[in-house]
Amino acid sequence: MPISAPTPDLDCILEAALGTARRAGAILMDKFQRLERVEKKGIVDLVTEADLASEKAIVSTLRRAFPDHAIIAEEGDYPDVPERDPPGRSLRDDQSAPSPHRWVIDPLDGTTNYVHGLPIFAVSIG
Repeated sequence: MPISAPTPDLDCILEAALGTARRAGAILMDKFQRLERVEKKGIVDLVTEADLASEKAIVSTLRRAFPDHAIIAEEGDYPDVPERDPPGRSLRDDQSAPSPHRWVIDPLDGTTNYVHGLPIFAVSIG
């Protein structure tokens, strides 16, 4: 009989994802229509302080709860968030991390709507 890896507690993972998304959503709602800074990221993409604050909260929470899981995050690096990976490694490059579990995060899905005050946006965590 082959030895298999332990099955992750999917209820625990789901609960963490839901709670994390709700906290990140609260950050976005707190900053909605009160942005102090909007920057261009590339030719057409925008990034706001809300994107960055939401992503930092998500990454920090998931790193604490699941330190062995890989995270692919849209915006970048957080030197004050504990990492399993070597310092300086971009979260955008985390797909090469040796983990069977991988989170994919868009901390503000619908940034253009958000910037223009349209309440059609979401936190995406998968």
